[in-house]
Amino acid sequence: MLEKFNNLPYLRLVDKQKLTEVSAIYFAVARDQVLYIGQAVNLRSRWLNHHRLPQLEAINRRCEVKLFWLNCLPVQLNELERQYIQYYCPTLNQSKVPQKKLLPSFQMLTLSLKKLNERVLVFGVCPASEKLPLKTIVIQ
Repeated sequence: MLEKFNNLPYLRLVDKQKLTEVSAIYFAVARDQVLYIGQAVNLRSRWLNHHRLPQLEAINRRCEVKLFWLNCLPVQLNELERQYIQYYCPTLNQSKVPQKKLLPSFQMLTLSLKKLNERVLVFGVCPASEKLPLKTIVIQ
């Protein structure tokens, strides 16, 4: 197993767009602690919209997160990832991915109108006229 990451290529999390297009096992590390281990057939593509990115960016605000990777063949990915996760027991691999809470549009409209109500005195619709051929929303 890898005891040290010194010999592996790495980039800072903020530089993830510079990752290479290689097949690899990757390690998100902060303060010598392995936070997350994953696999990618194409490392750069994997990090364009990674499901753990919001969590790692939050950690990165407190201490720098680096992405290390070990090039390997695609057929090796599953087994190597399993071995490294078992060895390092990274925190984020052991937790669920937080889900974004989606609100239905009606709820969003209601919440928006409530917020507007705190600041708006008049909210109405003027019928179409010769001067204004379309209905007009008035907010004052």
